[in-house]
Order: sequence, then C-alpha cells, then structure tokens
Amino acid sequence: MSVTAITAALGIGIIAAIPVGPLNVFAISQTLRRDFLHGFLVGITASILDGVYFIIAFIGLSYLTEESQAFLPALKIIGTLLLLAVAVRLLLKAREVDLPQVECSGSTVYRPILTALLLYLTNPFMVVFWLAVAGVVSAHEWISEDMQSAGAFASFIVVGSAVWYYFLIRYVSRTHHQLSPRAFKRILTTIAVILFAFALYTALSI
Repeated sequence: MSVTAITAALGIGIIAAIPVGPLNVFAISQTLRRDFLHGFLVGITASILDGVYFIIAFIGLSYLTEESQAFLPALKIIGTLLLLAVAVRLLLKAREVDLPQVECSGSTVYRPILTALLLYLTNPFMVVFWLAVAGVVSAHEWISEDMQSAGAFASFIVVGSAVWYYFLIRYVSRTHHQLSPRAFKRILTTIAVILFAFALYTALSI
C-alpha cells in the first residue's frame, strides 16, 4: 500500500473520531465516572467498528446502498432510546455529591464496550458516512478492490481513530481529578443535555 493510501487512511480514522458525537461524549463520561481504561475501551471499540464498517462498505458498496435504507427507521428508534437511557443515567449520577470513584469490578469492564457497540450500530449516520468514504477511496483508486487491500486500509483507519481517542481520554483522565464536585456535576449534566439533543435530532429524522 502506498504512502498516500496510508496517510489517507490515518486521516480518515481521525476525521471519523473527532466530531463531537454520542461516542465521544460517552467515552468522556466513562473516563470521568470511572477511569482511563473504561473511557479508552469505548474509544477502541469505536475504532475497531470504524475499520469493520469501512471494509463492509468498500466491498459491498452497491448492496449496502440498496438494502440498508429499509432498516434506517428501526436503527434510529433504537438509537434514540439508547441515547435517552444513557442521558438519564448521567443525570442521576450528577446528583451524587462526591466525585465518582474508580470501579474495579471485572463485570464493569464489559459495560462500556457493549454500550459503545450499541451506540455505533444504531447510528444510521455511520452507514452513510462509511459508504461515502468507501466511494471516495474507490474513486481515487487508493487501494485495489479486494479484501486484503480493504483490510490493510481499514487497519490504518483503526490506528488513526484510536490515536485520537487515546489523547482525548488521556487528557480527560489527567485533568478530571482537579475538578470540584460542583464542576463535575455540571460536566455530567452538560454531557447528558448533549445526549438528549442527539436523541432529539435522531428522533426528528425518523
């Protein structure tokens, strides 16, 4: 794979991760409420799904374009409900006086992964975004149209996305201990409001 293709893949991964969306917000909230690991698990889950979605979009572009439309309303409804559930949970947590302590229970490790997975899979924008990316990559002929090339390109997308999440979560993890309980409550409340806004936007687009 050429240097141009590698650079493009890394850039696409970063671009896919940077926008302030439900996954970024959820990753930040997990870092604030728990620790770096839980926040980064959300990010790395999203990064891996970025790569998977690219491969699916690139290899089966015409099929996905035709078939995915029928499932968009259901995906939007599920996504709206999930966003609302996470937002309500954050509002309830914001009522706590003390800053959240790190939860070391092994069972909690899987929760951010599962929630990130559901948030990603129920976001119809991801389907549209990766179809568009696949179209651009194909139009520029950065890689050949086979599984091996798509997999290699996707791996660099994952790296680019994961790098963004690493630095984002690292920054949040290092600074959140300096927050007062009141400031922490405000942050959680703001995050919840943003999630409510995303839920409303998704619901209105059904």
